[in-house]
Amino acid sequence: MPLKSKLALLTICLSFLTFGQVPDKFNYPDTLWVEGIAIDSTYGFSPESAIKVGGGVFPKHIYTYLNGLTDLNGNKVSYRRIGSCCSGESIPGKSLITFFVTLQNKEYQVYFDGYQWEQPKLMGGFAWKESRSGYHGEFKNDTIFQGHGIYFFDDGGYYKGNWENGMMKGQGELLIADTEKYVGEFLDGEYHGNGTLFYKDGGKYVGEWKDGLRNGKAKIYYPPGSEIEYMEGVYKNGSPVGTFQVAYADGTSKKHKF
Repeated sequence: MPLKSKLALLTICLSFLTFGQVPDKFNYPDTLWVEGIAIDSTYGFSPESAIKVGGGVFPKHIYTYLNGLTDLNGNKVSYRRIGSCCSGESIPGKSLITFFVTLQNKEYQVYFDGYQWEQPKLMGGFAWKESRSGYHGEFKNDTIFQGHGIYFFDDGGYYKGNWENGMMKGQGELLIADTEKYVGEFLDGEYHGNGTLFYKDGGKYVGEWKDGLRNGKAKIYYPPGSEIEYMEGVYKNGSPVGTFQVAYADGTSKKHKF
């Protein structure tokens, strides 16, 4: 999917998001909400060992956790909300949220703390189905991507990094599935500033960008095994200009004028 199309998709998605914030500790784990199996057999099953998912008054993170739960054969579990209860170790005055979770015809009462964050773990006896879809990160006014977050595209690509007013801005990493990966600076959803574009064949562009185009000083590395090792020079509006230094794999070099 072209970058412009991805940005259009993100704009459409913004109007449908109405959930709370993810704490600053969110760091894009591959398994988005679960990290390992809890050693404590009471984890999640008692108020004192509530699963700390954060997020505030909106329970998005609780449902993300529950929707990923399966039995050991990969079958999804069922659940139903009970309501608010005891405070456990939560912030004073803030209640825990409880659910009944059914696994192999047995019902468990599970406790969630939506006000504190601690990398959620997997409860004993359950398995996890990894979720890689949509946006996971921080918000502005509960609806706009703002701060740090990761967005998974349907084609397997993703963007992870900084967002501002729903757009990729600042430092980030964009993977266009089966094509290329960019790591560097963004402005209003475009490559802008310093960044590296990695190609599938092993080549890469290291240099400056402006409004999504190569602009400024750059060094282009050719794929392994190529006759040319790299070229170094200046780009303007996406095209090489002036004199480039060309280095060959045999150790020789020469200048080439565009």
